[in-house]
Amino acid sequence: MSNCHNHIGDDLLKLIKKGDELAFAAFCDLYRTFLFVNANKRLQNEDESKDVVQDICIWIWEHRASIDVSKGVQAWLRGAVRNKTSELIRQKIARRNREQHFADQQTQIVQMSRHIEMKELGAQINSAISAISPATRQAFILSYLEDKSLKEIAEEMGINVQSVKNHIHRALKQLRKKLPKK
Repeated sequence: MSNCHNHIGDDLLKLIKKGDELAFAAFCDLYRTFLFVNANKRLQNEDESKDVVQDICIWIWEHRASIDVSKGVQAWLRGAVRNKTSELIRQKIARRNREQHFADQQTQIVQMSRHIEMKELGAQINSAISAISPATRQAFILSYLEDKSLKEIAEEMGINVQSVKNHIHRALKQLRKKLPKK
């Protein structure tokens, strides 16, 4: 922007300080692109940059009596953009941190809930297994928990393979009755 714009900006600000709404509208129109370009360089987001321009214009009107642009209008506006965009970036980081913290808490709650459910299910399974007759329980444990073959179980228990199958079938049937369905 040229020096001419700075002088016009200075003159408009003097009128704005006196409450001149037309001067305010002209000032915002004159510097809107300048503000937007500077904001967008920092934010890389057009919508947020437009919001920054609007916020700065509102701030100028609300604080018109105390505005000091002794270092030049453009320098003052660059500082205003820098301050406003920095504030917006801090807010976004804080919001992102809060969202991440909330997501982490939700994950912890879900994990704790699953842990409790698994613990309760484990207790139910142990209770259901302990209610099975000893020979049927032994065949089930050897098959499902120790991963032994039917032949190995038959040899260890001293019974035939068909009897092992019958014990395992009985165990599964009893467990299905006693355990909740999901």
